[in-house]
Amino acid sequence: MSDHSAITTAYQRAMGYLQRGEIDASEPWIAQVTRSIPAWYVEVQDTVARVAREQGRFDRAASALSNALHVHPDANRAYQLGENLTDLGDDEEASRAFMRAVQLDITHTDAHIRLGMIHQSLHRFDLARSCFERAILNDPRAAVARYYLALNCLETGDSRRALSQLHFVLQIEPSYAPARMLQGQVGH
Repeated sequence: MSDHSAITTAYQRAMGYLQRGEIDASEPWIAQVTRSIPAWYVEVQDTVARVAREQGRFDRAASALSNALHVHPDANRAYQLGENLTDLGDDEEASRAFMRAVQLDITHTDAHIRLGMIHQSLHRFDLARSCFERAILNDPRAAVARYYLALNCLETGDSRRALSQLHFVLQIEPSYAPARMLQGQVGH
């Protein structure tokens, strides 16, 4: 059997197991799908990541996404890696993944928001503010970015700007309950 034939068989078997959600059974076949056929390798790794995430196996999903990123850098893939790392509680690695997403695509609004949320939680308020502002620059209707910018402003003592951002949030999403609650707290 030629190398290409062996890889084809491994690819087909790996995908068959993965389509049934059987990651462990697919592992020997996944290992045989080499980077010599990049499109198949990336497809298998992305599929492993999706199935593993659905199963709550965030470490396996993160590993697969990292493998795929090495072969085919992609902002959405880096973003998904960040989400899995966040679910694992690894904020530092997650921030690196979200940073990679915005380096690959500066217009990736969600990656800016998630990166800002991590910075905010680590009390890196200036970095967080920059992320939220960039997200808003990308999408002025990004209610979540405006909400977190309002939180950031409160943390740094700028209640006037916080109220302004909350006003915008409620114009965009009138039923956004967290913004209404925060607005009530700030207003008093």
